[in-house]
Order: sequence, then C-alpha cells, then structure tokens
Amino acid sequence: VFALVGRGPQLVPVDAPATTVASTVATALLRSDDSDPQAERAWAETLAGIQSVKVPRVMVPESRIAGIGITTNTQVISRTEPLTDVATLAVKENDARMPLTVGRAMARRIVKEMAVNRTAKALNVDGQMGSIFRMAASAAWTGTEQADTRNWGLLPREIQVARVELPVGAHTLDFHPLDAAAMPFGTTHRIPVEVIDGKNTYLILIAPDQKIFVANAAEQ
Repeated sequence: VFALVGRGPQLVPVDAPATTVASTVATALLRSDDSDPQAERAWAETLAGIQSVKVPRVMVPESRIAGIGITTNTQVISRTEPLTDVATLAVKENDARMPLTVGRAMARRIVKEMAVNRTAKALNVDGQMGSIFRMAASAAWTGTEQADTRNWGLLPREIQVARVELPVGAHTLDFHPLDAAAMPFGTTHRIPVEVIDGKNTYLILIAPDQKIFVANAAEQ
C-alpha cells in the first residue's frame, strides 16, 4: 500500500525584507558585459529604496491524519509508515532558495522602475510632472505584484507505505484514517482485493484528511 497522506505544502505570498544578500543577487542578475556605470548607479539607488518584495513561502496546512490503519474482519493487520516527508523537504528547499527568490523579485522591481523612467523620458515628461508620473506609474505597476504560487497544490504532506501479507484469494480490507495517537477517526474506506499467487498487488491511496480515496490498484 502506497499512501499520499495529509494536506501537502502550499505556496503563500509573503512580504520578504530586502536583505544585503538579496541585493547582491539582484545586482548580479542585472549586470551584463555592456552595463555602464550610470546604469549601475541607478540600480544602486533603486535598490536602496526597496524595503520588501512579495515572494512565495511554503506553508503546510494542518491535517489531523497521521497515517492509515489497515484491518480485515475487524483484525488490525498493518498501518502505513512515512517513507518521504514531502512537507519538510519543501520547506527546507524554499528556505534555502529564499535569497535567490528575493533577489529575483528585487531585480524585477528594478527593471520596472527603469522602464517607467525610460517611458517618462520618451514622453518628455520632466520636472514636477515627471516626478508625479514616475511615482504614479511605479506605484500602479509594483502595487499589482503578486508572488507566484501556482505550484505545489497537489503534493501530499507525506508519502507513506505499508506491506500486507495475505493468503491467495479474495479479501476485503478496511482503511481507517489515524490521528497522531494512532486512533481511528473520519470515514472508513472498504476495498476488495484479489491476491493472486506469485504476484504482488499494489494500492495507491490518497488521504488528505478524514476521507480516503483509491487512486489505483494493480497486480504485478
């Protein structure tokens, strides 16, 4: 039995501070072989004014389920155990990449600021009107920034596994959501299983919380 247990990590938008490391990353991303000192001074001025940017951070939603109990004829025969802690891996990966993520967000902010300045020059808007135009355009553009949270939505919190040995023939297995104290709760899911001599039977279950769903059943 392979089980996708718990509600998996999700990306949520947060305001991240503009750190020195992130500023260095942003500058490295913007610099090219043909960068001139004037452009680099403009980047530095813009960087100094950035206090925070929106970035995605991993959040693991709460789910009561800690595993799946397996019974047949009311007799407990096994329970799933963690094989891979997806949520912890996602949190560590996100934290490790955060300086790069913040740096990229800062670089995008600078590119937008530079685009606004070029537009103001192209429109011959200068003086007080130019300042107002740049402030309004920059606020409108950067104010709509959103962190990219399109991924991670289908991942489980953990990938768990259980091995069950049964005699050849037809069986009915009951799968129960278990909480952290190994107590059953929620809805029991009953699955008929045919054990064939010389073959293994694989079940893939999805259990985000109190309900269990069968994703696949196969023999090999």
